[in-house]
Amino acid sequence: MAVFPLSLGQGAEPTGTYGNFLSAVTRRSYFMDAVCEIYNQRPLVTALFSNSIPATGGLDNIMANVQYVPGVTPQVTTFTAPFNNPQPVPFVQSAAWPYVMIACPIPVYLNEILQQDEQKIQDVVELRMTDAGNATGDMMETQLAGGGSGTTGSAGNVTDNTQLQGLGWLIDDGTNNASWGNITRAMGTWWQSKRYNVNSPITRALFSLYAIGVYKYCGEKPDFAFCGPATFGQLQQDFLPLERIITTESQTDKYTSSFVAVEVMGIPVYLDPYMVEGNIFLFNTNYVSIQVHEKCNWAMIDFQSMVPALQLNYVAVVLLLCQAVNTKPTANGLMYNITGTVSL
Repeated sequence: MAVFPLSLGQGAEPTGTYGNFLSAVTRRSYFMDAVCEIYNQRPLVTALFSNSIPATGGLDNIMANVQYVPGVTPQVTTFTAPFNNPQPVPFVQSAAWPYVMIACPIPVYLNEILQQDEQKIQDVVELRMTDAGNATGDMMETQLAGGGSGTTGSAGNVTDNTQLQGLGWLIDDGTNNASWGNITRAMGTWWQSKRYNVNSPITRALFSLYAIGVYKYCGEKPDFAFCGPATFGQLQQDFLPLERIITTESQTDKYTSSFVAVEVMGIPVYLDPYMVEGNIFLFNTNYVSIQVHEKCNWAMIDFQSMVPALQLNYVAVVLLLCQAVNTKPTANGLMYNITGTVSL
């Protein structure tokens, strides 16, 4: 634990009796805000929430009707316009995903409030309220992207359906998840994502090739891609030898070098510190999103007294009912087993 306060005589502070005197009659200097040291940026969760869809209806599951075969058969005809007798066929079935209830309790002791009354540096209640969003986002990003293996293409939660479904489930061909949305992936390629075993360092040429493969597979180009920092750094190395230094218009002594994001085939690639190295996930945001129930969208159950539990304390709860879904797996892809990434 940090020493508080520092011993006398450091910096501009005097030692001895006079130092003790000044220390007793002087307030310390504090930053206005508490600085968080433990959380990372969460690009994936931010992107999915920016594309989130408010859901209604019952809380038991999320439903999507998906078409898996043609419902009608077009045909050519002649001058007299004859056509074959059409036969109705089943061509739509329902996919279902379970909601996940995320609860973040926020405790407050009565004596914390009394001790901080008009003397607080930072309000402990406000600090915990802010941390509720950060801690929840960190947990969600970990369940979506953390853990797993780059050599098999698994990432995030792929075993527990009480948690958010990880990328290893969302974008898969049956390797990690045989049944997606309560539909068996073996029913057909229409419910399977394209997975590419790269088994080599990633380059622009390989990325382009596999992105074209996803496009050929479903007829739609992914919107963006996510990967870990070391994987991103390896892909960027394929760009850097070709870059040209261009001075800015306003200040000719400033130069722009390297990249905050790389773009291949019009697909921007972003680095995410939670991602498993050795994987690059290709997303189509028309179909990948977080569904959030409108009745429980970061809902706040206000602070309640714990007196019935014989405690002079309070507790509040932040609730979120949501799930990550992918309604068209074929429009998303995965490059896995990317080798040669450097530990950073």
